[in-house]
Amino acid sequence: MTILTHIISHPGGFVNSFCEKFFCALKGRKLRKTARCAIIKGKREGENAMERRLLILDGEKFSDLDGFYREIGRILGGDGDAGRNLDALRDLLYGGFGVHAPGEKLRLIWKRAKKSRRELGYEAAAREYRRRLEKAHPSNREKLEKRLRDAENGEGPTLFDEITAVICDPEADYDCELVLE
Repeated sequence: MTILTHIISHPGGFVNSFCEKFFCALKGRKLRKTARCAIIKGKREGENAMERRLLILDGEKFSDLDGFYREIGRILGGDGDAGRNLDALRDLLYGGFGVHAPGEKLRLIWKRAKKSRRELGYEAAAREYRRRLEKAHPSNREKLEKRLRDAENGEGPTLFDEITAVICDPEADYDCELVLE
């Protein structure tokens, strides 16, 4: 079985690829010459996989963004109540909330990722941006309105894309390998 793998590595590690380009586009930044993120097809074997804490995220256990946050919170935070936003996800990936120590290397296997990609797609993104617009500070409204228009037109990042970009963030203080199955 071929697996699509996103890997965060240390500087000088893996070669620049989609994740770095996507992350920079999402953040409105220029692409750096060196990257810490790559997409690799196939299973990673050997030493790298062995020295990482293995965590399983099953896409069958959720069907929306709130469900994703509950499940990832349960897996990484222990109690399932670890926040409902991308900043909270970053904190969980960094560690120190009972499941893994800060800076501990992770290998997150996302089972049924195709199902999650569909359910966290453009329609879900549009719903989320509408929800955020209800409470948005006036300074954030323009950006959210653009994201909403993009999602309604099937353009730009989906919620699934945003989540995987956080996990593959080349500027992160955590080292997480994501395997999409």
